[in-house]
Amino acid sequence: MTHLENLKEISFKFQPKRMAALPGITKQDREIIKYGGVDFYTNEKLRQKFIMSLLKHTPTKAHKTIIDLINKKIIIPVFLTKSTFSWYLKNQRDPEQDEKFSGVYGFYTIKDKKIFILIDAGYKVLGWVPDHHLAGVTLHECMHMASKKNPTKFMRVNAVPLYKYYSVFLNYVFLMKDDDKKTILDWILYIHGFEIQKHGLDGKKYREKLMAAAKASRSTLSDEEIENRAKYITSYAFGTYGVDESKLLSIIRSYKNVYHGLMIAYQKAFRFRAKTTAYQELFTVSEVICMLASMELGKNRYVSDSLDILL
Repeated sequence: MTHLENLKEISFKFQPKRMAALPGITKQDREIIKYGGVDFYTNEKLRQKFIMSLLKHTPTKAHKTIIDLINKKIIIPVFLTKSTFSWYLKNQRDPEQDEKFSGVYGFYTIKDKKIFILIDAGYKVLGWVPDHHLAGVTLHECMHMASKKNPTKFMRVNAVPLYKYYSVFLNYVFLMKDDDKKTILDWILYIHGFEIQKHGLDGKKYREKLMAAAKASRSTLSDEEIENRAKYITSYAFGTYGVDESKLLSIIRSYKNVYHGLMIAYQKAFRFRAKTTAYQELFTVSEVICMLASMELGKNRYVSDSLDILL
């Protein structure tokens, strides 16, 4: 599936600490949910246990929203009778996900407007899954969903962290003396227009908006160097979109400075080392807020405010 059909993410590395036991689900009490030709399983016991796990690491003011989303089966915890890892490999996720696979996998189905949280049956022999991983994956997908459901409100709620992140990235690349808010936000909004399927991305326009932001922010570089670096970023963005694992790694190696800029922006803007391989940020702005959700869980007010969009 393409980016426009589905947005998919996976959780952090599995660490066997701070876990919550999941209820046993027998053949008699399974509820079958079909998606993509595959039978996924859930039941009321799992939903209620899932709610209890999420409430430990999610914003207090969003608890009612989370409970309602699960009870209405908009967020659905599920499992497979076989190991999720085999399904994960078959569907070929992003390369960083191999190392960080934790037995908790989330995906948002744009067409059905559902969030599936897939728990690996392989860990069921232990009977446990990490609470904070469940929360991180779930909140991550909720941010994608909020961006799609009400794009205008999502951008209004998250304008501050998005501006902070992308201005740091542009400063890193273009060595700017100032941050011109208007031109930087214009580039961010252009990317978001693609994410919400308002328009496609045009390479020339994308590059021009980058150059405008750099020049308006008084880059110390020459106009020629600004153009070269804008082309570099554009090539990375368009080159990493919708490619397979081997191609993605090749592009990252070829454009190391862009990759490092995206990663450093998380550190400088939010003071954490993001557990991701940064590339989606250049064509999916909600990915930045997803990372805030995954890393800070219930501690971030922008995440909490974004959850309000879902009901």
